[in-house]
Amino acid sequence: MIKPLRLDRIDDVGMSEEFHVQLNCIGKASDWGAFRDGFCLPGTKLDHESKQGLGRLFCQLNGITLISGNEVWLARIPKRSGYVARYVDLQTVLKSLNLEDEWNDFFLGSTYCLLDECGGVDVNNLAIYWGDAICFFEPRNLVCKSLLCSNQAASVFLDNVAANVSLSGFDISKEISELASLAANGIISTEEALERLKNLED
Repeated sequence: MIKPLRLDRIDDVGMSEEFHVQLNCIGKASDWGAFRDGFCLPGTKLDHESKQGLGRLFCQLNGITLISGNEVWLARIPKRSGYVARYVDLQTVLKSLNLEDEWNDFFLGSTYCLLDECGGVDVNNLAIYWGDAICFFEPRNLVCKSLLCSNQAASVFLDNVAANVSLSGFDISKEISELASLAANGIISTEEALERLKNLED
C-alpha cells in the first residue's frame, strides 16, 4: 500500500522539491522522471499547468493519493454506472487520516463494485462510488477531489473514449470504451487491453 503524498498546496504536484522528495520516499522518483521525460521532446520547457497536469496523471496511473490541507485527491474512474474510486486508494487515505473505523461504520451494508468486470473479486479490483466517498468525507470537513477532472457524465465520457478509439479502426462499442478506460487509468496493462481488443474483434 503506497502512502499518500502530503503537500502544502496542490499546485506543488509535479513541480516542488517536496513532491520529488516524497516520491523518492515511496520509491517512485525514478518512475516519475522516466514518465515525465517520455512526454517531452529533448529541450522542451513545460509550463506550470503542464507540469501539474503530468504530475496528477502520474499519480492517477500509479495509485498515488494526495492530501493537501482539508482536500483528499483520488483517481476518479468512469464506469457505465457512474464514476468510482479505487478502494485501495481510499484505504491509503483512511489509514493516513486514522479514519478506517469511521469508514467501516459509514459503509456498513453498502456494496462495492468491480473496476474490471472481467477481473477477480480481490481488493485491488474493488471500487466504491464517487458519491459515497464525497458523502463520507464532507461531514468530516474534508473535500474529496479528482486527480483528473471531467465535467461530463461518466457514460458520456466513455462514449467519447469509444469515439477516439474508433479513429484507430475499431468499431465503437461499450466494451471497447471500457477497455480503453481501464488501460488509460492503469487498471489493466496496455498488453492485456490489446489482447482483449483482439478477442472482441474476432
